[in-house]
Amino acid sequence: MKTELEQIEKMSPAKLFKPKAIGILLKAIETEAQAYVPDVETMAGRDAIKSLAYKVARSKTAIDNLGKEFVAAKKAEVSVIDGVRKDAREFLDQLKINVRQPLTIWEQAEEDRIAKIQDKIHRLRDLGDTTDDNNDMLSSTILTAKLDEARKATITKVYMEYQDEAINAKNQAIVELTDAIPKAEEFERNAEAARILAEKKAEDLRIENEQRIAREAVENADLEAKQELERRDAAEAQEKSEQEARERNTRHKGAINRAAAEAIDKVVADKELAKAIVSAIVKGKIPNVTINY
Repeated sequence: MKTELEQIEKMSPAKLFKPKAIGILLKAIETEAQAYVPDVETMAGRDAIKSLAYKVARSKTAIDNLGKEFVAAKKAEVSVIDGVRKDAREFLDQLKINVRQPLTIWEQAEEDRIAKIQDKIHRLRDLGDTTDDNNDMLSSTILTAKLDEARKATITKVYMEYQDEAINAKNQAIVELTDAIPKAEEFERNAEAARILAEKKAEDLRIENEQRIAREAVENADLEAKQELERRDAAEAQEKSEQEARERNTRHKGAINRAAAEAIDKVVADKELAKAIVSAIVKGKIPNVTINY
């Protein structure tokens, strides 16, 4: 076991950790360990077992330490390599950008050129829209203006390979607008006729309401005058009735008073005194004496 341990300590990590090398070494350690016949009956035998187990453990530690050192060295090498790789990537990435720059500039210019052309074509297509954002038909005036603009649009070489697409967009817009304008005009005529009819109905209704209000005002005035006349006649009739009742009551009381005065005159033999007594009784100047009417 000592020989194998010494061999491990002297071996270079690169040699020790070659494929199959570690396996051969482990097999040799195993063979030597298994060749020992253990004796647990004696102190020396037990000490020998402990010694053998310790040597195996030292072999493990030695191999593991060598492996750690070897891995650490490899990691350092890998770190250096990774740094070189990173520098190379960044350098070559920038070089690629620099090499490709003329093409990149051309592609951006081409993209901008196409975008401008497509924007022009899109505006030509928009001219053919006959409705607004609420899907309501545009007025004939707006449609006519759009048609005039579409007809005046010129398809020049600026459209380059998109000239056919631009021509188609322009022609389609003209077709759509030409078809929509008569429909819009008819719609507007109908709408105007409906508006006039509605205004006439509203005016007729207004006049009718005003005439009805005027009639009702006259009727109400006549009714109020009639009611006022009836109230006046009733008040006059009531006043006349009350006056007649007062006159009747006055005559009735006069007759009773005269009769009372005549009766008193027969007692006192003095007409003026009799009248004075009756008058005093009527006025309540004589206590506990009344005349029943």
